[in-house]
Amino acid sequence: MLKIRKILVPTDFSAYSLEILDTAVDFARKFKASLVVLHVVEDLPLTQHPTVSIVSVEEVLREMEKRAREKLKKIVAPKIKKRVPATYVVVRGTPFLEILRVSRQKKAGLILLTTHGRTGLSHLLMGSTAEKVVRKSSCPVLTVRPPGHRFQMP
Repeated sequence: MLKIRKILVPTDFSAYSLEILDTAVDFARKFKASLVVLHVVEDLPLTQHPTVSIVSVEEVLREMEKRAREKLKKIVAPKIKKRVPATYVVVRGTPFLEILRVSRQKKAGLILLTTHGRTGLSHLLMGSTAEKVVRKSSCPVLTVRPPGHRFQMP
């Protein structure tokens, strides 16, 4: 039997990624596991722009991290409602790389993520992230398609 002690649940705060929190709680209860809810603040492409100072970009990124922590506390934590043990993590970087890094660091036994992200477009933002995570993860990955989304041939 698969032994899962920690479940990593990445969120971009989209409706889709928030909907799977109930599923994550159900899995955590079933396996007597804890949740690690992760938000990745993506690096800004502005660092390449010659008229933007590195200091201002760094300030923007710190503010984004602060807001992400606030959203985890105000939006995500109430959805989990102390039903299972949970920790909340905010990191900066490329989403799929950070999901993989944090899953190894936290010794996740399962990654649970949605197939669609902020835009809801399949295979563009979170979709490509989900695909990369599935292909490169060293632990099992469960992807959940949001209700109402149907497969469309590319």
